[in-house]
Amino acid sequence: QSIIRSNIKSAMAVPLYDEGQVLGILYADTTNPVHHYTEDYLRITATFANILAAKMINNNLLNEKRAKEILESELATASQIQEQLLPRESPRIEGYSLDAFQIQCRQVGGDLYDVAQLSDGRIIFMLADVSGKGMGAALLASDILASFRILYNVRDFDLLDATCRVSRQLLAFTRPGDFATLFIGLLNPDTNSLQYINAGHNPPLVMRNDCKVEYLQASGIPMGVMDFDAWKEESIDFLAGDSIFIFSDGIPEAVNSRDEQ
Repeated sequence: QSIIRSNIKSAMAVPLYDEGQVLGILYADTTNPVHHYTEDYLRITATFANILAAKMINNNLLNEKRAKEILESELATASQIQEQLLPRESPRIEGYSLDAFQIQCRQVGGDLYDVAQLSDGRIIFMLADVSGKGMGAALLASDILASFRILYNVRDFDLLDATCRVSRQLLAFTRPGDFATLFIGLLNPDTNSLQYINAGHNPPLVMRNDCKVEYLQASGIPMGVMDFDAWKEESIDFLAGDSIFIFSDGIPEAVNSRDEQ
C-alpha cells in the first residue's frame, strides 16, 4: 500500500553485504512510468553496493585503528605515571639490603609496592594487589598508595590504624566487590624487629640463616571488604642472615604451557 500511495513505478534494493553481515541497503526507486529498472540496472547497483560495503568496512577499520592508537597512547601515559609513583630507590639502612622488582602483565595493573623511612627511623614497606586488572585496578592501586603515603607523616605511625583508615576509604568510595590484599610491615632497625599486618595477602616467606622457612600467614581479611577492624598485628625478630620475600599472586599463579600453576 505504501508503494501505491507513493506512486512508485519501479524500485531496486541491494544489500550492502560483507562476509555474512548486512551493513545496510542501497535503495533506488522512481515515479516516472517511463523508467523501468532492468536486470542490467540491478547488476550495476549491486556493483556499487559492493564498493560501498568495502568502503564502509575500510572506514570502520580506520576508525578502530585510530581509537586503538588513542587508547594505546593513553595506556602508555598511564603506565609511565604508575611507574613514576613507585619508589625509585630504597632507603639505605646499615645491616639491611632492600630490593624491589615489578613487571605488570599489562601496561597498567593493580599491583603496587612501597618502601620509605619514617621520621623516627623506622622503615615501612608494603605490597598490595587490587582485585581485577587494567585501568580500573591501576586507579585503585594509585589511590591506596597515595592514602598510605599521606599517613606516613602522622606522628607515631601505627600499622593497624593506617590499615583501618585506608580500608574504610576503599569501602566507602569504590564499587561492591572492589578490594585489595595487603602485606604491610614496619621494621625497627635498632631492635631488628618487624611488626606486620597481612590483610589476605599471599603469605611472605621468612628464610632463616639456618635454611628454615617460615610463612607469615594472613592475620585478617583483604581491605575494603567490611567496615570493621578485622586485622591483627603480628611481629617477628630478624637475625643476621635472615631474609623476607614478599610477592604478589603473579608468582604462585604463573602457569606453564599446559596451563598448570
